Amino acid sequence: MKEITLTQFLADATAAMGSLQLRAHTIFRLRIEFRAFSKFYGGDTNLTRSMFTEYIQTARRQYEAQQISLRKFRLIRRAIGILERYEQHGSITWRRLPSWEKAVSLASQFDTLLTTYRNGLEAKGYSSSTIKGYRRIAYRFLLYVHGCGYTEIAQVTRADVRGFIPHIAESYPSSSMNVVLTALRAFFLYLADQRLSTSDLTSALPRRAATKTLIVSPMTPDEEERLLAVIDRQTAIGKRDWAMILLAMRTGLRTVDIIRLQFENIDWRKNTLSLIQKKTQRPLVLPLLPEVGNALADYIVNGRPSSASRQVFLRSCPPYFGFANAYGCSDRVNLYMKQAGIRQTHGERCGTHWLRHTLATHLLEAETPVSVIASILGHGQKSSTQTYLSSDKERLRACALGLDGIEPRKGV
Repeated sequence: MKEITLTQFLADATAAMGSLQLRAHTIFRLRIEFRAFSKFYGGDTNLTRSMFTEYIQTARRQYEAQQISLRKFRLIRRAIGILERYEQHGSITWRRLPSWEKAVSLASQFDTLLTTYRNGLEAKGYSSSTIKGYRRIAYRFLLYVHGCGYTEIAQVTRADVRGFIPHIAESYPSSSMNVVLTALRAFFLYLADQRLSTSDLTSALPRRAATKTLIVSPMTPDEEERLLAVIDRQTAIGKRDWAMILLAMRTGLRTVDIIRLQFENIDWRKNTLSLIQKKTQRPLVLPLLPEVGNALADYIVNGRPSSASRQVFLRSCPPYFGFANAYGCSDRVNLYMKQAGIRQTHGERCGTHWLRHTLATHLLEAETPVSVIASILGHGQKSSTQTYLSSDKERLRACALGLDGIEPRKGV
């Protein structure tokens, strides 16, 4: 990086913030943190990349010692994160703050390994979503062994892998553990190919994770009415959320495809939605139902803020751009479910995916062929749709075998 004083760097970064169209109060608070950062090191000091991490680590210690509030700590992370990305990319960007655990720095050797691993996956032609998922699991593993005191991957043993499995299983449902094992296996094979590990780490992985079929009850008509009733459709936020929830409820679109929906995906003349699914990269064409189309039109005309973004659904406060990830939509659905008192029992699955699950169940109850349901949901294989069969209680009841002829015997 070129030499530049903190004073000059902060002046450039502050000027570049105009591209975000932030509220005046937000800019004011960020400038306070910029000045505190400059005062901490001295304005005439040349900027180094290590300053960002050091400063946040210092703020973290202050928060843990109860010298600053959680809100103050988050504001510092936000401000320093903006500066760090500006130094790296030359532009100001706004993104969701990762949890503190995800922001912990790894040993330099592990950080370099993550970069080369990602480059290796790209060279093999993996999709961006697969690379992101594999890298996330590799990061979690390296973070775990880093916490064990290791600084080099060659120090890791099969016993460490066996200890990591129950550790990461606490963060993933049982239905996702096979994906985790696949990602770990790919990472360990990469280590073996590059001769970075002296142990056969893949042999410590179980072949498959234990699986179980969950029976998820669909939304009832009463629950549907209660969910939609709590949305205030007179506000811009309500119009946006109404349209997003109807999309999930009536079309079964995945959350990630809803937040990525662009104007080009909507054909108002043919009344269709056409898009490339983020998860499968397969094209999907769905009918634009009148109820959904009206909700979209109402939001676009009367609720959507002015923005150059081509994404349909935008944040409700400046800067006005699309959601950074699917959490934005899922959090809104969970909020409305809580307000409506729907599925608040501990352990019940809820959120946007439940709306997709409900649509599939209702289609089954209407005797829609599984092949048609798979097409509507955008499944690449019919087997992916089988999980929804567990919700069709009437047909499951018809499959039950009687006990005639099976007489209990004493002593058994």
